[in-house]
Amino acid sequence: MQNGLQLQQELASEACRGAGDAWGAAREQLACGLLSVIMPAYRLGDYIADNISHVHDLFSGQIPFEIIPVDDGSNDHMRLEMERISRDLVCIHPVYLENNTGKGAALRAGFRAASGSHILLLDGDLDLPPSQVAGFFDIMEREAADVVIGAKRHPGSILNYPLHRKILSTLYLVFVKLLIGLPVSETQPGIKLFKRPVLEWIIPRMLVKRYAFARRFPATSRRGSYIIPSLFVLGLLGGAVLAPFSPLCRILYVGVLALYAAITLLSSFSPKPHVWVLTWVGIVLTHVVYGSRFLMGFAACRMPSTVSRFDHASESTL
Repeated sequence: MQNGLQLQQELASEACRGAGDAWGAAREQLACGLLSVIMPAYRLGDYIADNISHVHDLFSGQIPFEIIPVDDGSNDHMRLEMERISRDLVCIHPVYLENNTGKGAALRAGFRAASGSHILLLDGDLDLPPSQVAGFFDIMEREAADVVIGAKRHPGSILNYPLHRKILSTLYLVFVKLLIGLPVSETQPGIKLFKRPVLEWIIPRMLVKRYAFARRFPATSRRGSYIIPSLFVLGLLGGAVLAPFSPLCRILYVGVLALYAAITLLSSFSPKPHVWVLTWVGIVLTHVVYGSRFLMGFAACRMPSTVSRFDHASESTL
Protein backbone atom coordinates (compact mmCIF):
# COMPACT_ATOMS: atom_id res chain seq x y z
CA MET A 1 0.00 0.00 0.00
CA GLN A 2 1.26 3.46 -0.85
CA ASN A 3 1.85 5.90 1.97
CA GLY A 4 0.51 9.46 1.91
CA LEU A 5 3.75 11.02 0.63
CA GLN A 6 4.04 8.62 -2.31
CA LEU A 7 0.45 9.36 -3.27
CA GLN A 8 1.06 13.12 -3.09
CA GLN A 9 4.15 12.80 -5.27
CA GLU A 10 2.17 10.88 -7.90
CA LEU A 11 -0.62 13.47 -7.86
CA ALA A 12 1.94 16.25 -8.17
CA SER A 13 3.55 14.52 -11.14
CA GLU A 14 0.17 14.18 -12.87
CA ALA A 15 -0.55 17.87 -12.20
CA CYS A 16 2.83 18.77 -13.62
CA ARG A 17 1.96 17.06 -16.88
CA GLY A 18 -1.54 18.46 -17.10
CA ALA A 19 -1.42 21.90 -15.46
CA GLY A 20 0.23 25.18 -16.27
CA ASP A 21 3.58 26.45 -15.01
CA ALA A 22 2.40 28.25 -11.87
CA TRP A 23 3.79 25.52 -9.61
CA GLY A 24 6.68 24.50 -11.87
CA ALA A 25 9.44 25.97 -9.69
CA ALA A 26 7.88 24.49 -6.55
CA ARG A 27 7.68 21.02 -8.07
CA GLU A 28 11.26 21.19 -9.26
CA GLN A 29 12.58 22.20 -5.84
CA LEU A 30 10.41 19.62 -4.06
CA ALA A 31 11.17 16.80 -6.50
CA CYS A 32 12.84 14.79 -3.75
CA GLY A 33 11.42 16.72 -0.82
CA LEU A 34 8.32 17.94 0.94
CA LEU A 35 6.80 21.26 1.97
CA SER A 36 5.97 21.46 5.67
CA VAL A 37 3.34 24.12 6.35
CA ILE A 38 3.51 25.24 10.00
CA MET A 39 0.37 27.10 11.07
CA PRO A 40 0.55 28.58 14.60
CA ALA A 41 -2.86 29.56 15.93
CA TYR A 42 -4.54 30.70 19.12
CA ARG A 43 -8.27 30.65 19.87
CA LEU A 44 -9.37 30.08 16.27
CA GLY A 45 -11.82 27.28 17.01
CA ASP A 46 -14.49 28.70 14.71
CA TYR A 47 -12.15 29.06 11.74
CA ILE A 48 -9.17 26.72 12.02
CA ALA A 49 -10.78 23.73 10.28
CA ASP A 50 -11.84 25.82 7.29
CA ASN A 51 -8.44 27.48 7.10
CA ILE A 52 -6.61 24.15 7.17
CA SER A 53 -8.97 22.79 4.52
CA HIS A 54 -8.30 25.84 2.36
CA VAL A 55 -4.53 25.32 2.55
CA HIS A 56 -4.94 21.60 1.89
CA ASP A 57 -7.09 22.19 -1.20
CA LEU A 58 -4.62 24.77 -2.51
CA PHE A 59 -1.62 22.41 -2.40
CA SER A 60 -3.38 19.10 -3.06
CA GLY A 61 -2.35 17.64 -6.40
CA GLN A 62 0.24 20.37 -6.92
CA ILE A 63 3.15 19.55 -4.61
CA PRO A 64 3.97 17.03 -1.87
CA PHE A 65 3.18 18.63 1.48
CA GLU A 66 2.20 18.21 5.09
CA ILE A 67 0.32 20.66 7.31
CA ILE A 68 1.30 21.12 10.96
CA PRO A 69 -1.23 23.30 12.79
CA VAL A 70 0.01 24.30 16.24
CA ASP A 71 -2.47 25.05 19.02
CA ASP A 72 -0.75 27.57 21.27
CA GLY A 73 -2.60 26.60 24.44
CA SER A 74 -6.03 27.81 23.31
CA ASN A 75 -8.88 27.70 25.81
CA ASP A 76 -11.65 27.33 23.22
CA HIS A 77 -12.63 24.32 21.07
CA MET A 78 -9.77 24.67 18.57
CA ARG A 79 -8.09 21.44 19.68
CA LEU A 80 -11.27 19.47 19.00
CA GLU A 81 -11.51 21.00 15.52
CA MET A 82 -7.88 20.16 14.78
CA GLU A 83 -8.33 16.59 15.96
CA ARG A 84 -11.42 16.22 13.79
CA ILE A 85 -9.84 17.46 10.58
CA SER A 86 -6.65 15.44 11.18
CA ARG A 87 -8.79 12.29 11.15
CA ASP A 88 -10.22 13.25 7.77
CA LEU A 89 -6.95 14.34 6.11
CA VAL A 90 -3.89 12.11 6.54
CA CYS A 91 -1.36 14.88 5.83
CA ILE A 92 -2.48 16.95 8.84
CA HIS A 93 -0.23 16.50 11.88
CA PRO A 94 -1.43 18.74 14.74
CA VAL A 95 0.78 19.87 17.61
CA TYR A 96 -0.76 20.92 20.93
CA LEU A 97 0.87 23.14 23.55
CA GLU A 98 -0.55 22.96 27.04
CA ASN A 99 0.02 26.64 27.82
CA ASN A 100 -0.15 29.82 25.76
CA THR A 101 3.56 30.61 25.42
CA GLY A 102 3.51 32.80 22.31
CA LYS A 103 4.11 32.49 18.60
CA GLY A 104 7.84 31.81 18.91
CA ALA A 105 7.34 28.70 21.03
CA ALA A 106 4.55 27.53 18.70
CA LEU A 107 6.82 27.84 15.66
CA ARG A 108 9.58 25.96 17.43
CA ALA A 109 7.23 23.13 18.36
CA GLY A 110 5.90 22.99 14.80
CA PHE A 111 9.40 22.86 13.35
CA ARG A 112 10.35 19.95 15.62
CA ALA A 113 7.40 18.01 14.17
CA ALA A 114 8.16 18.99 10.54
CA SER A 115 9.91 16.62 8.13
CA GLY A 116 9.95 18.76 4.97
CA SER A 117 12.92 19.97 2.95
CA HIS A 118 11.21 23.38 2.78
CA ILE A 119 9.28 25.08 5.57
CA LEU A 120 6.40 27.51 5.14
CA LEU A 121 5.50 29.56 8.22
CA LEU A 122 1.88 30.59 7.74
CA ASP A 123 -0.26 32.34 10.35
CA GLY A 124 -3.28 30.23 11.19
CA ASP A 125 -5.75 33.07 10.59
CA LEU A 126 -4.63 33.25 6.92
CA ASP A 127 -4.37 37.02 7.15
CA LEU A 128 -2.02 36.70 4.17
CA PRO A 129 -3.16 34.43 1.32
CA PRO A 130 -1.24 31.14 0.91
CA SER A 131 -1.83 31.36 -2.84
CA GLN A 132 1.35 33.47 -2.90
CA VAL A 133 3.49 30.39 -2.20
CA ALA A 134 3.90 29.39 -5.85
CA GLY A 135 5.41 32.82 -6.50
CA PHE A 136 7.68 32.44 -3.47
CA PHE A 137 9.18 29.30 -4.99
CA ASP A 138 9.70 31.17 -8.27
CA ILE A 139 11.69 33.84 -6.41
CA MET A 140 13.63 31.25 -4.43
CA GLU A 141 14.69 29.53 -7.66
CA ARG A 142 15.39 32.70 -9.66
CA GLU A 143 17.37 34.48 -6.94
CA ALA A 144 18.97 31.37 -5.46
CA ALA A 145 17.50 32.56 -2.14
CA ASP A 146 17.38 30.58 1.09
CA VAL A 147 14.52 32.65 2.52
CA VAL A 148 11.56 34.46 0.95
CA ILE A 149 9.57 36.79 3.20
CA GLY A 150 6.25 38.32 2.25
CA ALA A 151 6.03 42.11 2.26
CA LYS A 152 2.90 44.21 2.59
CA ARG A 153 4.96 47.20 1.46
CA HIS A 154 5.90 45.58 -1.83
CA PRO A 155 4.66 47.60 -4.85
CA GLY A 156 2.63 44.58 -5.97
CA SER A 157 0.72 44.29 -2.70
CA ILE A 158 -2.89 45.47 -2.44
CA LEU A 159 -3.68 46.73 1.04
CA ASN A 160 -6.59 48.13 2.96
CA TYR A 161 -4.86 49.52 6.04
CA PRO A 162 -6.21 52.15 8.45
CA LEU A 163 -4.01 55.22 8.71
CA HIS A 164 -2.96 54.63 12.33
CA ARG A 165 -1.65 51.16 11.48
CA LYS A 166 0.34 52.56 8.58
CA ILE A 167 1.93 55.15 10.87
CA LEU A 168 2.76 52.62 13.59
CA SER A 169 4.14 50.17 11.03
CA THR A 170 6.35 52.84 9.49
CA LEU A 171 7.75 53.92 12.87
CA TYR A 172 8.49 50.34 13.83
CA LEU A 173 10.24 49.71 10.52
CA VAL A 174 12.45 52.77 11.08
CA PHE A 175 13.49 51.45 14.50
CA VAL A 176 14.29 48.02 13.05
CA LYS A 177 16.42 49.47 10.28
CA LEU A 178 18.27 51.71 12.74
CA LEU A 179 19.03 48.80 15.04
CA ILE A 180 19.91 45.93 12.71
CA GLY A 181 19.64 47.17 9.12
CA LEU A 182 17.49 44.31 7.80
CA PRO A 183 17.22 44.28 3.98
CA VAL A 184 13.44 43.70 4.15
CA SER A 185 10.46 46.01 4.37
CA GLU A 186 8.57 43.74 6.81
CA THR A 187 9.74 41.83 9.87
CA GLN A 188 6.47 40.25 10.98
CA PRO A 189 4.49 39.16 7.90
CA GLY A 190 2.38 36.05 8.36
CA ILE A 191 3.97 34.12 5.50
CA LYS A 192 7.63 33.10 5.12
CA LEU A 193 9.30 30.34 3.09
CA PHE A 194 12.58 28.76 4.23
CA LYS A 195 14.89 26.03 3.08
CA ARG A 196 15.17 23.62 5.98
CA PRO A 197 18.91 24.09 6.73
CA VAL A 198 18.25 27.76 7.43
CA LEU A 199 15.82 27.04 10.26
CA GLU A 200 17.96 24.17 11.52
CA TRP A 201 20.70 26.76 12.03
CA ILE A 202 18.49 29.57 13.32
CA ILE A 203 16.10 28.00 15.79
CA PRO A 204 18.60 26.51 18.27
CA ARG A 205 20.23 29.95 18.49
CA MET A 206 17.04 31.92 19.02
CA LEU A 207 16.08 33.66 22.24
CA VAL A 208 12.30 33.33 22.35
CA LYS A 209 10.29 35.68 24.57
CA ARG A 210 6.72 35.15 23.42
CA TYR A 211 6.15 37.31 20.32
CA ALA A 212 9.73 38.65 20.24
CA PHE A 213 10.60 35.60 18.12
CA ALA A 214 8.87 37.05 15.07
CA ARG A 215 10.88 40.27 15.40
CA ARG A 216 14.24 38.64 15.95
CA PHE A 217 14.59 35.62 13.73
CA PRO A 218 14.88 37.52 10.42
CA ALA A 219 17.95 39.18 11.94
CA THR A 220 19.39 35.83 12.95
CA SER A 221 18.85 34.35 9.49
CA ARG A 222 21.61 36.15 7.67
CA ARG A 223 25.27 35.32 8.00
CA GLY A 224 26.11 35.97 4.47
CA SER A 225 22.88 34.14 3.75
CA TYR A 226 22.09 33.01 7.32
CA ILE A 227 22.96 35.76 9.86
CA ILE A 228 22.65 39.48 9.65
CA PRO A 229 25.51 40.93 11.68
CA SER A 230 24.59 43.57 14.21
CA LEU A 231 26.85 46.31 12.91
CA PHE A 232 24.77 48.91 14.71
CA VAL A 233 26.54 48.21 17.99
CA LEU A 234 29.92 48.48 16.30
CA GLY A 235 28.79 51.82 14.90
CA LEU A 236 28.06 52.95 18.42
CA LEU A 237 31.54 51.94 19.47
CA GLY A 238 33.00 53.94 16.58
CA GLY A 239 30.72 56.85 17.40
CA ALA A 240 32.25 57.03 20.86
CA VAL A 241 35.53 57.95 19.18
CA LEU A 242 34.01 60.72 17.02
CA ALA A 243 31.54 62.19 19.53
CA PRO A 244 34.10 64.22 21.57
CA PHE A 245 35.14 66.18 18.47
CA SER A 246 31.73 67.56 17.50
CA PRO A 247 28.79 68.78 19.63
CA LEU A 248 26.33 67.65 16.95
CA CYS A 249 27.86 64.18 16.76
CA ARG A 250 27.78 64.02 20.54
CA ILE A 251 24.06 64.86 20.69
CA LEU A 252 23.19 62.37 17.93
CA TYR A 253 25.34 59.69 19.48
CA VAL A 254 23.78 60.01 22.94
CA GLY A 255 20.28 60.00 21.46
CA VAL A 256 20.84 56.91 19.33
CA LEU A 257 22.60 55.14 22.18
CA ALA A 258 19.66 55.87 24.50
CA LEU A 259 17.20 54.60 21.87
CA TYR A 260 19.14 51.38 21.40
CA ALA A 261 19.39 50.81 25.15
CA ALA A 262 15.66 51.46 25.66
CA ILE A 263 14.53 49.11 22.88
CA THR A 264 16.83 46.27 23.89
CA LEU A 265 15.98 46.68 27.57
CA LEU A 266 12.25 46.59 26.84
CA SER A 267 12.55 43.58 24.54
CA SER A 268 14.53 41.62 27.14
CA PHE A 269 12.27 42.45 30.10
CA SER A 270 11.89 39.91 32.87
CA PRO A 271 10.16 40.32 36.27
CA LYS A 272 13.39 39.09 37.88
CA PRO A 273 15.93 41.95 37.78
CA HIS A 274 19.02 39.74 37.56
CA VAL A 275 17.52 37.76 34.66
CA TRP A 276 16.58 41.01 32.92
CA VAL A 277 20.10 42.45 33.24
CA LEU A 278 21.81 39.22 32.17
CA THR A 279 19.51 38.84 29.16
CA TRP A 280 20.11 42.42 28.07
CA VAL A 281 23.89 42.08 28.43
CA GLY A 282 23.73 38.83 26.44
CA ILE A 283 21.85 40.53 23.61
CA VAL A 284 24.33 43.41 23.40
CA LEU A 285 27.34 41.06 23.50
CA THR A 286 25.75 38.91 20.82
CA HIS A 287 25.34 41.97 18.59
CA VAL A 288 28.99 42.88 19.11
CA VAL A 289 30.21 39.33 18.36
CA TYR A 290 28.08 39.00 15.23
CA GLY A 291 29.22 42.40 14.01
CA SER A 292 32.87 41.58 14.63
CA ARG A 293 32.62 38.27 12.79
CA PHE A 294 30.95 39.97 9.85
CA LEU A 295 33.70 42.58 9.59
CA MET A 296 36.39 39.91 9.80
CA GLY A 297 34.72 37.87 7.07
CA PHE A 298 34.15 40.94 4.92
CA ALA A 299 37.78 42.05 5.26
CA ALA A 300 38.95 38.55 4.32
CA CYS A 301 36.50 38.42 1.37
CA ARG A 302 35.11 35.14 2.66
CA MET A 303 31.40 35.85 2.98
CA PRO A 304 29.49 32.55 2.60
CA SER A 305 27.10 33.90 -0.03
CA THR A 306 25.28 36.98 -1.21
CA VAL A 307 21.83 37.88 0.09
CA SER A 308 18.94 37.68 -2.33
CA ARG A 309 15.96 39.99 -2.25
CA PHE A 310 13.36 38.79 0.22
CA ASP A 311 10.46 41.14 -0.49
CA HIS A 312 7.48 39.79 -2.38
CA ALA A 313 3.88 40.89 -2.77
CA SER A 314 2.09 38.93 -0.09
CA GLU A 315 -1.35 40.31 0.52
CA SER A 316 -4.45 40.93 -1.55
CA THR A 317 -7.83 42.14 -0.38
CA LEU A 318 -9.56 41.44 -3.66
